[in-house]
Amino acid sequence: MAAPSPKEDSSKEALSNLLSKLETEVRWCTQHPNDVSDIEMQQLKQSVDELNNRCKTFGGQFYKDFQNFRKEFDYMADHPNEIKTGDFQKFEDMIQQLLKDLK
Repeated sequence: MAAPSPKEDSSKEALSNLLSKLETEVRWCTQHPNDVSDIEMQQLKQSVDELNNRCKTFGGQFYKDFQNFRKEFDYMADHPNEIKTGDFQKFEDMIQQLLKDLK
């Protein structure tokens, strides 16, 4: 099996860093669900949008899993009044799974 190219490694590392950053932001929301403002939700949505372009390059099941995460996240971001206590934890868990799949 051929080793991944340096470009692929750096691309994977950059994506991993972005996912880790998003995980940290979502973890804060998990710990402070009543303090999440509309502005913070929009910032999270922007981060997810940026990740979409990076995830597309990996394609396959990883991208399908990301699309599933994005669909659920976008719905929550567009309907903040419907956010339940465990929603942020669910998204944090989904991000952790994406990070595992990336490795």
